[in-house]
Formats: sequence, structure tokens, C-alpha cells
Amino acid sequence: MTRRPRLADYLAFVLAAGLGLAAIVVPVALDPSVKSHHAYFLPMIGRAVEGMQAISLPLLFVAGAIAGLIGQQRFWLVGAATMAVFPPWSVIDAYLGSLPGGDDGHSLLGIEWAMYVLLSLPGVAGAWCARFLRRSFVARDERGAGG
Repeated sequence: MTRRPRLADYLAFVLAAGLGLAAIVVPVALDPSVKSHHAYFLPMIGRAVEGMQAISLPLLFVAGAIAGLIGQQRFWLVGAATMAVFPPWSVIDAYLGSLPGGDDGHSLLGIEWAMYVLLSLPGVAGAWCARFLRRSFVARDERGAGG
């Protein structure tokens, strides 16, 4: 039997997507040495995708953990939401690049999406850890209150 999502579950997904976007974009925005890359749609996201920093991986873990503490949906859904912004962005950017005068810069879209799947793993791990810790504390509180 499945339960209906609560408002907190929707907020967890939106928060995970926003924090995941920030985990990728903010480190690149703060690093002036990252060169600019051409993108037709939201060039800052294109620059962040092409020049992603190593610090983004632990930030994705933290984003998944925060969202995992809020919602009660499956941890892998909440964790995967940390990268939910990027596939739609790449589709829109690829479409705009395929229009006349564009350079069709997303010729390896499948590989790009595979990378997004891999980059969602830190968020999934963070959501799992948060869920595990929350259940551990709830179980410990219930044992302590019942004794």
C-alpha cells in the first residue's frame, strides 16, 4: 500500500533540486579561473556543468541529506532530485542550439545524462544517511520512552 505524498515531500523535492543546483553552480560562480562556455539557455548553468568543481560532490551529499530529513518519500527519489534541474536544462539548450544558426553543442546528450545519473549518487547517499539517522533516533526515543 502506498501513501499519498505530503506537502513536506514536495518541499523536499523542490529543496533537493534547488540545493543540488546551488551545489553545482555556486562553486563555479565563486571561482574566477573557470572559463566561460557557450550555452544558449541559462549560460551560468552551462558554465557550471562544464567547469564543475570537486567541492560539488560533498555539497550534493549535504543537499540530499537535508532533503532526506524533510521528506518521507523513498530516499533514492529525494537524492536523485538533487540533479533534477540539469536534464531539462540540457534538452532546452540542445533544442535552442539545433535551431538555424546554432552549433548543436549537445551531440553527446546520452553521455551527459549518464553523468547526471552518476552525479546524483552523492545526493542519494546523503538522503539515505539522513533517513537512517532519523530512523535510528526515532527508534532510540521510542525505546527510551517505553521503558
